[in-house]
Amino acid sequence: MYAVFHGWRRKAGCGTLVMALAVMSGWIRSGSIRDQVIFPYADFETVSLISFDRSLLWGRHHDERFKSTIKLPVCANSPLGTTFVSFFDNESGVEWYWQWCGFGVGEVRHKTMRDLLKFWIIPYWSIVSPLTLLSAYLILWPGKRKANKLIQNSTTSTSNLQS
Repeated sequence: MYAVFHGWRRKAGCGTLVMALAVMSGWIRSGSIRDQVIFPYADFETVSLISFDRSLLWGRHHDERFKSTIKLPVCANSPLGTTFVSFFDNESGVEWYWQWCGFGVGEVRHKTMRDLLKFWIIPYWSIVSPLTLLSAYLILWPGKRKANKLIQNSTTSTSNLQS
């Protein structure tokens, strides 16, 4: 068992694979449940990280109607239902600056003009895929020493066969 984790590449590859699996579980969960973490940083400002609709949304919310009284981060979750407005439909009032393959940058400004949410959307697949490929590379691809040893062994075995 110890021989499997010999070297930094295998250890880093296993750590990267664990991260990919954790992000993939968030990807699956976001199909039915909306998770949100809110970080207050000024009187009328909050920063949110929201997992929903198989994407991560990072946004800055400014609302002059409500002065923030919370000082610590707040976590919340709720099932996605009929009351939840998707950011991806055209009727939600989103003004998109840029949209491509699930990525997006936009803002939602309510009619009072005192409530503004600027956000960036990143789909989960764009995080899971590179982490999985990186972990496969680190775990499966031989290191330089091992590759050099394999080359030396193959050249000595072919020279033995020729003589």
